[in-house]
Amino acid sequence: AERNRIIYLRPMQQVDTLTLEQKIFSGPYPYHICVIHEFSNPPNVRNKVRIRSWMDTIANINQELIKYEFFPEATRTEDDLKKYTRYPWGRDIYTLEGVVDGAPYSMITDFPWLRSLRTADPNGYARYDFEDDEKTTIYAPRRKGQLSADICMETIGEEISEFRQIKKGVFQRVVAIFIHYCDVNGEPVEDDYI
Repeated sequence: AERNRIIYLRPMQQVDTLTLEQKIFSGPYPYHICVIHEFSNPPNVRNKVRIRSWMDTIANINQELIKYEFFPEATRTEDDLKKYTRYPWGRDIYTLEGVVDGAPYSMITDFPWLRSLRTADPNGYARYDFEDDEKTTIYAPRRKGQLSADICMETIGEEISEFRQIKKGVFQRVVAIFIHYCDVNGEPVEDDYI
């Protein structure tokens, strides 16, 4: 079934991340994709848990735009793959990097809207009962008051217009590939969260 997916990997050896990213972003997958490299050791659960909430929001925004705003839906057909044979493979790929609880992470993605949502000022719905902000996780929507796709769409209205003008399509679904590097030396690390 077509749905948002999150894939967790904890490799027991070094990974050729460039080849992995190339295969995924250049492949026939009709999803917006993010690949998160997480280096916490022992493994930190915070980024892993939070991603689920905001990846769905990104997908919900795209679904709203396609269903109700007559936005073009992006495709990954054979023709698309032939047309985009090299980086960035017809995608708008960018990197976000930071440190969460003392451990670096790096995220390579073509998720639309995320950069604007992360850097937006908090609105009237902002919730501070929640300790997270961008110092402790990749993106903290509650801290910004970005509690629903509708509210987010108000925040990114300008960017939506730009996409519309250049007829840039979006995918209805998203996939997150979360790679935890705590076990690459071949020894599984104790993990309270599994």
